Amino acid sequence: MLAILNILYLLLPISQTGSEAGVNIIAGPNLEYTKLQSVDSQTYFYGEEEFQTGFHYGLGGYYNYYFDRDYYLGLKASYIHLNTTFREYEPEVINIDGQAVDGEFEHYFDYNIETIYLTIGGGYRLSQRFAVEVGILYTSPVSDYQIHSKETIVKPVDAGVFKEEGTRIRNEQRFSIPSSSSKFGASLGLNGLFPMNKSETIFLKPSLSYSYIFSENLDNLTSWRTDFVDLSIGVSFILGENEIFGEKNKVIEPEFTIALFELNGTVERSLRKIQMSYAEAKDLTTSKINKIVLKPRRSLITYVGIKNKFDRTVSIRVLANEKQVYKIESLEESNRLEIDIDNLIKSIDAKELNFIVVSEDGFDKKVELTVDFNKSGELNYLLTDNSEEILEYLNDNPSKKYELYTEDKSIYKSLSESSASNITILPKGNFTYHFEELEKIKYLLLVE
Repeated sequence: MLAILNILYLLLPISQTGSEAGVNIIAGPNLEYTKLQSVDSQTYFYGEEEFQTGFHYGLGGYYNYYFDRDYYLGLKASYIHLNTTFREYEPEVINIDGQAVDGEFEHYFDYNIETIYLTIGGGYRLSQRFAVEVGILYTSPVSDYQIHSKETIVKPVDAGVFKEEGTRIRNEQRFSIPSSSSKFGASLGLNGLFPMNKSETIFLKPSLSYSYIFSENLDNLTSWRTDFVDLSIGVSFILGENEIFGEKNKVIEPEFTIALFELNGTVERSLRKIQMSYAEAKDLTTSKINKIVLKPRRSLITYVGIKNKFDRTVSIRVLANEKQVYKIESLEESNRLEIDIDNLIKSIDAKELNFIVVSEDGFDKKVELTVDFNKSGELNYLLTDNSEEILEYLNDNPSKKYELYTEDKSIYKSLSESSASNITILPKGNFTYHFEELEKIKYLLLVE
């Protein structure tokens, strides 16, 4: 049961969600679109199809919930102060010491207002650092428009007065105008996330956005609309897990799980140690001693689960005495690998195998598996492609017992002339041990 639970855990999909909350400082230009309009005796703006820019600043807060690494839904609130000064110039006959002189005066119109903005929207991350977002904007004024307007002679700079008023400034007024009720708009923006600490739980968040307001600013003035460009610097705080916010393949560490089982028929059994029987095989020609293991093959099932993989390349390696004996590149988040145990360790004398899962950026996990080698016997052999060598050895040692493994049926005639009589001839496939050299060489003679 425990093995099944481990396997299910490894194969479960990994969910990646998270959220951020933050505060920001906002500033940027107001984009004012106006026409020539008067209400009662007050002239508000001067010039047809006028465009002016002003300035706004304020403080805000925001919250974003991330469904995965790419998409999020967010809410923003901000308190903003707006100010714009409109200036238009118009020719005028100026009185200088009783003389009529051509001059120019400035229409000056300046306003201030404070308002609250609420935006609900969604975002899409273009990359690990940058995202675009769109939203619906709701704005509600918390003050009236505070207005200062006047007309001032600007040419000549230091002489002359208006003919009727006898002053250089006329029609100066300070008054308030109630803003229209709540308005709606749409916004489009770009933002970034840049870590401010090593654990990547705090981010610097610069952003740029454009807001288009659907309604006019005043109920009794149908040709004044203000859009906004917001430049913002914020600080984001990660709530809960920060899996999806850190730098891919660098800051957020992957988590590896490794489980080892032995396949016995169709049953997988937990494996903590490998028992390996072997025979010492001495080459009678070179006196070299080899370790050979029994031929029946067992399978090692390795489960590897990877969390926080992102776009990393992850591989598994098996080491014996720090020498690599097995490797698979480009693992998925859930993996089931079947490895031939006997083939893996038949040519090593290591007391343990090290299973290492490693990512391309240096994160790894290692599991050690103990190997017990049990000597089951000793073999003396002669391996050759030359039948004359076989016959020579048999004639020199006629009293010994032999097994000859070969596919060469013509050897029967030569052996009939040998002085040795205790010889068993078998197909090479009947040899009970792993012996790769036997596949390439014609004759294997075992000597008891």
